[in-house]
Amino acid sequence: MILGGATSEALLDALPHLVWVADPSGRLLYVNQAYADYVGGARELIVGGDCRSHVHPDEAKAARAVLASTFSSLGVLRLELRLRRHDGIYLWHMVRANPVFDEQDALVGYIGTDTDIDEEKRAAAKRSRTLAAIVESSVEGIVSFDLDGRITSFNPGAERLYGWREAEVLGRSIYEVMLPAASQETARAFLGRLHTQPRTEPFESQHRRRDGSEFPAMVSLAAVYDEREQPTGASVICRDVTRAKADEARVRSSLDEKEVLLMEVHHRVKNNMQIVCSLLSLQSHQARDPDTVDILTDMEARVRAIGLAHEKLYQAPDISRIDLAAHVRDIVQGLVHAFSMSRIGRPKVHFDLAETWVGVDTAIPVGLIVNELVTNALKYAFVGRTSGVLSLVLRADGERLYLDVGDDGIGMPPPAERRKGSLGLRLVTTLVRQLGGVLRQSEGGGTHFALTFGARRPRRTLEIRS
Repeated sequence: MILGGATSEALLDALPHLVWVADPSGRLLYVNQAYADYVGGARELIVGGDCRSHVHPDEAKAARAVLASTFSSLGVLRLELRLRRHDGIYLWHMVRANPVFDEQDALVGYIGTDTDIDEEKRAAAKRSRTLAAIVESSVEGIVSFDLDGRITSFNPGAERLYGWREAEVLGRSIYEVMLPAASQETARAFLGRLHTQPRTEPFESQHRRRDGSEFPAMVSLAAVYDEREQPTGASVICRDVTRAKADEARVRSSLDEKEVLLMEVHHRVKNNMQIVCSLLSLQSHQARDPDTVDILTDMEARVRAIGLAHEKLYQAPDISRIDLAAHVRDIVQGLVHAFSMSRIGRPKVHFDLAETWVGVDTAIPVGLIVNELVTNALKYAFVGRTSGVLSLVLRADGERLYLDVGDDGIGMPPPAERRKGSLGLRLVTTLVRQLGGVLRQSEGGGTHFALTFGARRPRRTLEIRS
């Protein structure tokens, strides 16, 4: 007896799977109630029949061969089959069977289970049909090949791309059909590491058409697996990027031309600003009135600050942005040098400037603000002294920038004594508004102006606080 009595049979009858026991020839010795209900009929009539009698005709011959081979070799059976139900409908089942031996290790039969997998098979078939439809309708070439590089599928997109028909290339090597010598090593290397790298990121590779012409292709490779999750080959998706590369080259050429033109514009603006500076300098040297000289000198410094921004853009690797820290440093050093030559000794300057890249629409107003604040400090903060200290701090906090301009001078005069309608203050006010920033002034051991603004010039209401 293979089964151990009534208790074992009761347990087997409680299972939802079809359970059966067959002798070495395949004759059924036992079926549980689920098996009898599935095939229809009394168990006494089913027992004694062939365990292969309910297999679908399309799988019957193969099933008989597999069963015979398994039984004769005393192996373990794993097989997917369609089994006939009592109403004549065939449903897919996973058949599993293990050999049973007696006390003398002689084979006495097999005990097996049939598990209904029909829904899973139908779902898989639907997915397969959907995938096949996608592959067939794809405009891109999709080619599958085994571990030796022999082509196993070649969709219509690949036929259009390479000029071959699928029937002409099945079983032939991808190295012969579609890959020139320069690209073959990449494919071989990928097939050699399928276990550790089952797919690649898209990359560009040279491919070959039937007529021998080569073209650039954007390629993605992925491993193909069998039911045991073992790689059996790979699938490749190919797209001809000849036109895309030509378009990219035209766009790049156009951008290069525009960049050259824009650099020339910045260069000419800088030169024109230099001419204006020279004219203002000549005029200031001819003027006799000190107030007129101050006005002309201030104007020259403002124009020079604007011109310096265009010079930075002309020299920068990215003509859309400049380093604000370097721009501020150059403005301040130029002002300190000019004033030290004519009015006071050279003040010490402490820079704490973080590298910050901004567009010209931000660099120019910030440069003019720094020009006004530093000029004001050089003129009035160190009256009666031959030295002083200027400090400039630039920091970035996300999209917001922080700029502090300070000195250790005598401080600002009381509001009642300040010059009314000062052009410098009005200019700073206007520029801060353009930046959408906040300007705060503090005193104590000198004067400090703290400017907070956005790197991209957000629209904000101006605030000037003392």
